[in-house]
Amino acid sequence: LKHLLVQVAAVRKFVSATVSPMGAAASIPEPHALKVTEREGVFRGARPSLEQIARLIQEGRVRHILVAAGAGISVSAGIPDFRSLGTGLYDNLQKYNLPTPESVFALDFFRDNPEPFCNLAQELLPGKYLPTR
Repeated sequence: LKHLLVQVAAVRKFVSATVSPMGAAASIPEPHALKVTEREGVFRGARPSLEQIARLIQEGRVRHILVAAGAGISVSAGIPDFRSLGTGLYDNLQKYNLPTPESVFALDFFRDNPEPFCNLAQELLPGKYLPTR
């Protein structure tokens, strides 16, 4: 958690975006590369904490928020993960007759045959699964 909070502080103050042909990429320095005053300055001298992050958001000091989570975060809502045997998404794509399960997300395959992806997207559309707490 401490490492994450330091990264949040680094992102808030030090993210430098560069535009590439594929879109924007961010460069975030390692926490040890930042001075303590720089790391904690974002939190107005307070120690980094979830409460401090919430306060930054509530005060409008943080407007661009990125949450990085693994694919399993949605499993509790009934959305399948990718690789679990029997229940995983990749294990249940036989009806699409794909060369490999990953093909459903491959751009080259989509260009030749968009139907499997479009059908799968219909199955996973928002509204079919309830949010979790």
